[in-house]
Amino acid sequence: LDRLNSVSREFLTSIRVVKAFGREDYETGRFGTAAEELAASGISATRVTAVFGPLINLTVNIGIVVLLWLGGTGGHQDVGKLMASVNYMTQVLFALSMVSNILNTMVRATASAERVQEVLSEKAAMCEPEIPTAEKPDGRVAFENVSFSYIHSPEKSLDNVSFCVESGQVLGIIGATGSGKSTLVSLIPRFYDVTGGRVLVGGRDVRSQKTSQHREAIGMVPQKSLLFSGTIRDNLKWGDPEADDKALDAAAHAACADEFINGFSKGYDTVLGQGGVNLSGGQKQRLSIARALIRHPAILVMDDSTSALDATTEAAVMTRIREYARGTTVILISQRIASVMRADKILCMDEGRVSGFGTHEALMAESPVYREIYKSQIGDDEHASR
Repeated sequence: LDRLNSVSREFLTSIRVVKAFGREDYETGRFGTAAEELAASGISATRVTAVFGPLINLTVNIGIVVLLWLGGTGGHQDVGKLMASVNYMTQVLFALSMVSNILNTMVRATASAERVQEVLSEKAAMCEPEIPTAEKPDGRVAFENVSFSYIHSPEKSLDNVSFCVESGQVLGIIGATGSGKSTLVSLIPRFYDVTGGRVLVGGRDVRSQKTSQHREAIGMVPQKSLLFSGTIRDNLKWGDPEADDKALDAAAHAACADEFINGFSKGYDTVLGQGGVNLSGGQKQRLSIARALIRHPAILVMDDSTSALDATTEAAVMTRIREYARGTTVILISQRIASVMRADKILCMDEGRVSGFGTHEALMAESPVYREIYKSQIGDDEHASR
């Protein structure tokens, strides 16, 4: 049954890809195979039950017949004792029938219990500090010799990463796909704990702070824009449930989302489909940015969250964020070097290690990896000047 559910869930969540590649017949075959396996298991279990139940009835009833035959041929016909014995045998038959039903249910429950026990036995990867720090952290972020590996992975996703960004600065992070950029920023809100070194926010180790309080100071814009069913207003208020219309307007303007929101007939009361299906990729990204900005975080993490925006809109968004979130540390991951080259500091990643850290000019002079990215996207200085 679990296998059938897995196939169905995977098909439904990937329905557009299946249609785009014309693989409906293949997915129908997968579902048919899983359904046939479930049917075969169900038929086998039903056959056992169909044999086991009547077999119990037959055995006990044969015992009653034997009891009556012995009582009738023994020469001493004590009707009271005979009927009491038959009554006891009937109760035994009823009890055995109940046991057979219990065994059938127990076998099914055992499979589910094992799955549940796996979850209950799992130890928490992160532990809350016994005496957490009470002060709200500021926007200073520092990594000290940080290493990190995912569970069951022998390779290090991050290896000896060290850098520091002051409160209010803009940090751009760039690197090839798989260089550890998203993993790195996931350590800031403590989605994972480091396997080596320390991550400091506000000068304090993130493991010494209460997780809920620590995350209140961080605005996270994930790589994949996640919106919830409901109105635009409901989605923006995830950042701050107490926000009024003025605060919503300010955050939407900073994310350049007010332009299309006001274009809807119902404005902020426009109802979104599941996952924001009735919005474009760029519109969903701008709403995600506005949702993070409305909470006025000390640290704003943007994990490649402007990839669906054109260059003009992206530049406008970053300019407005600087104006709206003065004093906020902005950490921006991007695949486009034009998006990060104007940041106060740039962190260039390569295979989980720091290839360079500093300003655009410094990295052009010191980091071969950064220069290669620059030339591949913009060209050399001569071409850029032309």
